[in-house]
Amino acid sequence: MYYRDQTANQFYHSKEWKKIRQFVAARDYYLDAVTGLPVSNDKIIVDHIVPRRVLPVDKWLDMDNLWCLSPTTHNTKTKIEQSLNQNQLKHCSKGWWIKVLSERTK
Repeated sequence: MYYRDQTANQFYHSKEWKKIRQFVAARDYYLDAVTGLPVSNDKIIVDHIVPRRVLPVDKWLDMDNLWCLSPTTHNTKTKIEQSLNQNQLKHCSKGWWIKVLSERTK
């Protein structure tokens, strides 16, 4: 079972996050940022490119660090993140993720 710490739980249930999440999903036309395929509103995941847990609190809602992923792409990204240390995660750009995830989702 997946465990989410209390800080993350509070953040992802906040009004601010819910508002930003909806905005980013609409901004990105409900498309997976890696595959370009549409994702239904109930399945789309608005994800932090650089994970929230390695960012300072004032960057958690930075829309330049948010993108939309399908559950499949998000699960692949999460598995890769688990193999990287915090310093590596801080330096993974959107372009790098697109390249790596595109190779893995073929």
